[in-house]
Amino acid sequence: MKHTLIVILLLTASGYLSQPNQAQSDEKVYLGKEVDTKVKILSQPKADSTFEATRNHVVGVVTLTAVFTGSGEIRNIEVVHGLPAGLTENAIAAARKITFTPAIKDGHPVSQEMQLEYSFALTERIIHGQNFPKLFYDLSCHDYSNIAPNNMVFFTSEKEAKKAGYKKSKRCP
Repeated sequence: MKHTLIVILLLTASGYLSQPNQAQSDEKVYLGKEVDTKVKILSQPKADSTFEATRNHVVGVVTLTAVFTGSGEIRNIEVVHGLPAGLTENAIAAARKITFTPAIKDGHPVSQEMQLEYSFALTERIIHGQNFPKLFYDLSCHDYSNIAPNNMVFFTSEKEAKKAGYKKSKRCP
């Protein structure tokens, strides 16, 4: 078993086995400012919320980067900022379903890297908190964006947060 694992690691490192999220070719990936015509999104499915996210009042924005290839595929999806409760996974799944017209450079379709954002919101008021240290951020304080997804907690009121043992962040006005 240990020998097999070492062989797989060596094959992966040497390039014989490619990682699933890795581009299959060495084709250059351009930024938007480097192409003559940028990628044109034809359809971008909405990312659905999850029952767990709704139940736990999880809100925010999932930010991804992805390579839109000249052949019409979406590859190398990476998470810049995620959210818990399955929202990051749903955003990635939605990103894979995007249809688009490839970027053009010198008359040929080329690959272009782009950033994608998927917003998740509820109709009720949400207060962000973090499990460690036990702090919450009120609506006037947007300092919650650096909380790791696995450290996030959500409340519908300051009273609820305080009742759960959380204190208001000193960074909030």
